[in-house]
Amino acid sequence: ARVALSLALSCAAWRTTVFLIRGPAAEWYAYNVFECRADQLLIGCMVAIALHRRWFARFFSVLCASPWLIVLTACGLLTSALLQPGGFGKGVYGSLIEGVLGGIFLVQAIFLPTGFWLRNWLNSSVCAYGASISYALYLYHQIPFGILWHFFPAHPIAIVFAGITISIGMADLSYRFIEKRFLRARSPTTGVAHSAA
Repeated sequence: ARVALSLALSCAAWRTTVFLIRGPAAEWYAYNVFECRADQLLIGCMVAIALHRRWFARFFSVLCASPWLIVLTACGLLTSALLQPGGFGKGVYGSLIEGVLGGIFLVQAIFLPTGFWLRNWLNSSVCAYGASISYALYLYHQIPFGILWHFFPAHPIAIVFAGITISIGMADLSYRFIEKRFLRARSPTTGVAHSAA
């Protein structure tokens, strides 16, 4: 946990340094490269460690005191995204704020009471499918969007719908024919691999 915290703070400090040195030209770099985004992944790691070892139990109980608090957290995420859509603010503190709020959102989602509408939705087959292709979706989405923006810049709404559709298709194929093979290869039985998938 200490290593994860130290690395997260280092990533945030590095991202700030990049913006201070390069100014507006740093935005693309800071948004895309691993060392400028790893703090958000590390926040997730720290949350997982804290939950597993039952650290900060009182703090987590306050965060999850009401299931409706998750709506407040979601509003905070949306507000941060709207107030800091890009630039220095987004790169320096917006990303860190959204990483922390994202971690809080996950904790609140895990401890939603049974029967609460959002818990039912998060456990739905639609969300399960989205989770299974989420990494591939992250990997491939820039390919169709980049091509569509290059050839059809005058049709942004069509680009969004077409880009999302193509990205989901690519992610689905990647999950079925690439990722699941690795999951099966790492698992002693096909059934366990299927469950892990």
